Amino acid sequence: MANDRQALHQLAEREDRIRHRATQPGPTILQLDAMSPDQFDLAVRQALEQSGFKTALRGPRTIEAATRDGALGLIFCASVQNPAPDATTDVRAILTARRLAAALELGVLVISNLKFISRPANSLLNETTSVRLVQRLQLQEWIEWGVPVQDVLVSA
Repeated sequence: MANDRQALHQLAEREDRIRHRATQPGPTILQLDAMSPDQFDLAVRQALEQSGFKTALRGPRTIEAATRDGALGLIFCASVQNPAPDATTDVRAILTARRLAAALELGVLVISNLKFISRPANSLLNETTSVRLVQRLQLQEWIEWGVPVQDVLVSA
């Protein structure tokens, strides 16, 4: 019963966030899909700032995010404009993120609006602990539905 109560409570909290978010809606996943890379980066940056992070652009598609306690990390936006339903996050995005992590000695979060990841990219991602991937469903939960980014990262 305790597990059911906890699961029900989490569902109620999610519903409450969705209802609250309806009064201040973020971009939908379809709107994110239609955005140019610069617009997508801006939407992610705004969502990070709404979540309490301090942000700064580090370069094309790269955002530096700092928590309240000063911990730093990088966000690499690997969006595809108007993606095909079966498009996959490719190995180039993961390689770029891994190079950034090594060069700057920071963890990198790759944010993609794609649903799938290619096998080589998944293998490469599993080989490194400094790179994490947030894909379509988690992106939608965070930006569109208002689920806190910390909860999204736990499920990623």
